[in-house]
Amino acid sequence: MRSLRTLGTLALAGVLLLMAVPVSAQTERRFWLAAKGDNGTTITDGFCRVVNAGLNTQPTIYSDRTLATTATNPITLDATSGECSWYLDGATTAVDVIMAVTAGAYKGARIRVDNVRRDNAKTVMVGRSQSEKVAMIALPAAAAGTITATSYTVPAGALIKDAVVEVTTAVAASNLRVGSLDVGAYAGSIRLCSSVSTAAVGFVNCAPSALLHAASNAISINNDNHAVSGYVYIFYKELGNEP
Repeated sequence: MRSLRTLGTLALAGVLLLMAVPVSAQTERRFWLAAKGDNGTTITDGFCRVVNAGLNTQPTIYSDRTLATTATNPITLDATSGECSWYLDGATTAVDVIMAVTAGAYKGARIRVDNVRRDNAKTVMVGRSQSEKVAMIALPAAAAGTITATSYTVPAGALIKDAVVEVTTAVAASNLRVGSLDVGAYAGSIRLCSSVSTAAVGFVNCAPSALLHAASNAISINNDNHAVSGYVYIFYKELGNEP
């Protein structure tokens, strides 16, 4: 009888412990979003930018449910699951997410998913049918004062229709240049932005119009060693096949 009574006491203590620390209090802070192509494949090349609902400002996100470690925003898609996940404090119940695909068969796709909540996480379906593409490139927080090549290449024969720089962290009297590296330092087929001010938060339109004809056109960014951050959006029409 004594052993049964002891077991019963231990079981009751376990139940009370679970009641004292609700599971929802630990898991409710996790948000996630995944990407799949319209042919069923998992998309693993790209990133998610988390923004406050209805705004373009970025909240503080975390990599763990205890909120002890801040996470980098944007978040790189998981190399296996295609999922981006993050944690938010309990006061934030919904955010918007901008997902950009940076390589592979769905390269150039950009999708904004509004009202992503912890209780309605979802998988985004990405289509290949549109010929209009968007290169969404995150600016480095601090680059050297030399030209920095990104991993994003615009396919040969593509028509650049527009280029926009979004500054999220500004530095007084700073600017950046965006171009292609197909023939050296901005001497190539196009210079998208010769001198864009990054001294104020907001958007700057470069409005180029040029046909890229080289075999490879890697996008380059130079922010002259200023600790600015933001995004470069390059809108292009794919006139031929991806290389």
